[in-house]
Amino acid sequence: MPRDQRAAPVFRPTISAEERAAVRLARLSAAMTHEMEQVLKPFGLTTIQYNALRILNGAGPEGLCGTELSARLISKAPDVPRLLDRLADAGLIVRERDPENRRFVRARIAPAGVERLIESAPAVAAMHRRHWKGLTREQLDALVALLGQVERPA
Repeated sequence: MPRDQRAAPVFRPTISAEERAAVRLARLSAAMTHEMEQVLKPFGLTTIQYNALRILNGAGPEGLCGTELSARLISKAPDVPRLLDRLADAGLIVRERDPENRRFVRARIAPAGVERLIESAPAVAAMHRRHWKGLTREQLDALVALLGQVERPA
């Protein structure tokens, strides 16, 4: 082979265990997010809307202001007020001024939002069972514990 046609050297670093774990988690997250979008589509929800409804459902009758909701979302919404607008327009949440601080608008899940969560729950649960079917309960518990340690590095 003539000298000028040789392939340029390629950098092939040794990939660390940390990097392999990060890549696996990123791929799994992307795949699960994509599948969740498909599962929720028939219910007229996106993953972030579903997450917001679940958070508001857990918040109880006092609801949350936009800042509190934003802090609890799995993936950060660039425009929480618009997210809340869409949920309110669909009748899935109600918004009211906070009686103790009129500057805050609190969002609460509406009965229609609870109903949407109930309707979508079997499809979401089936998706999760498919993803984790190869693991035992003990393995899942161990995975959750390990991921909890990653979230809070020392």
